[in-house]
Amino acid sequence: MNYLKDIIYNQSISVPGKNLKNIAETNELIDKIYKANNIKNLYEYLNKVKKNIDIIFSDIAKISEDKKFVIFLNELNILIVNYLDEYVSLKKFNYQEEDNSLENKLYYFGDIDHQLLNNIINISHKHLENFKKKAKLGLTSREDLTLNRGRDIRKIIKILNKFFEKNGDLKKISSYMKQEYNVGMCALELSVPNSTWWKNDSNFVSDKTWYAHLDQEKLYPKSIMYLSDVNENNGPTSFYPKVYSNYMNITPLQDLIGRVVSNIGNNKKSFFYNIFKYQKFKVECEIFKFFFCMLPDEIRFENHFGWFIKKNTRLEDLLVKNEIKMLGPSGSYVVFDGSKLLHRGGLIKENFRSALQIVFTPKESFVVKILKKYF
Repeated sequence: MNYLKDIIYNQSISVPGKNLKNIAETNELIDKIYKANNIKNLYEYLNKVKKNIDIIFSDIAKISEDKKFVIFLNELNILIVNYLDEYVSLKKFNYQEEDNSLENKLYYFGDIDHQLLNNIINISHKHLENFKKKAKLGLTSREDLTLNRGRDIRKIIKILNKFFEKNGDLKKISSYMKQEYNVGMCALELSVPNSTWWKNDSNFVSDKTWYAHLDQEKLYPKSIMYLSDVNENNGPTSFYPKVYSNYMNITPLQDLIGRVVSNIGNNKKSFFYNIFKYQKFKVECEIFKFFFCMLPDEIRFENHFGWFIKKNTRLEDLLVKNEIKMLGPSGSYVVFDGSKLLHRGGLIKENFRSALQIVFTPKESFVVKILKKYF
C-alpha cells in the first residue's frame, strides 16, 4: 500500500519513470549492497549501481528543458554516489559473534549506573546552565543548545565507552554491524518549550507526527540517554516499530534518494547554495519542491517526512497507533538503529529535557581518527 499519497509534497508533476527496468534492477543492486557478506561483492554491485543511476537520471533529464533541473539531477547523482562510496569504504565483515538484540526490534532500553550518571551530570552542569541562559534570551535553535566537541565531550565519551563495554552493549552493536564499534561521537543537548525548530506551522499537516524521521547514515547506530527525568510533556523519544519497513513500501532507491536529496544546496560550491540555505524545510522551497516533484514516483522520497504528513490520513493514524514513547528517570537510555527505525524526540510542551545523543562508529575508522584530531 502506498502511503506516500498522505504526504503533502508528493504531488507528482512528472511522467512515470521510462526506464523501469533500470530502476527495478537498481533497487535489487542497492539491496544487495546492504546485504552483501564480502567486500568483492560490494564493489561489483556498487559499480553497476553507478552505471544504472547515470542511465536513469539521463532519462529523467529529458522530461524538461530547464537547465537548473539538470543541475539538480547532477547534484543528486553525486550525493547518491558519495553516500554509497562512503558506505562501502567503511563497511567491514570482521566481527563473527552473533547477537540478535538489535536485529529483532532495532531498539532496546537500558539504564546507566548512578555513579557514572552523576559523573556525566557534573561534567555537563556548567554547559546545561549556559544553555538555559541562552534559552531565556530566545536563543533556542538546536545549534544554540547543543555541545558536540571539546574536552568535556571527550570525557563523557570515555565514560560511555567504558560503561557500554562493561555492560555488553558494544558487543551487541558490533555483532549487529558485523564489525567492531564504540562511541565515536556525542552531543549534549537541552530541549526547551519555546523552541520552534521542530514545528511546521502549515494548516494542512499533522502536529501529531512532527519530526518523525529516519537518520541519514546507515553505519551509525545511536543512543539517547536522558540526563533529566522525562515524561509525556518534556520531549520523550518516540519510536514507530515496523511502520517504515512493513507498511510504507519504500524501495531501496527511494530510500537512498530520501537520505540525500535534502543535502542538495548544502555545499557552498553548489549552484543552489544561496537559493536553499535559508529554508527551514527544503521541500517547502518552491524551486526545490518543483524539481523534487519532477522526479518519477518510483524514486521520489524524503526521509524527514513526519513534518509533512497530512491531517486525518491513514499514515497519520498508523504512526499514532504504533508510537512507543520512552519515558523514564535520568539515566534511562535506548540503543537503536535510527536509519531503519522511524523515530523522533525533544518536542517540549513544558519544563525542559537534557539528554546525550550518542553515536556509535566503526572502531578507529578513518572518520573517527579525523574526529579525534579536531575534536
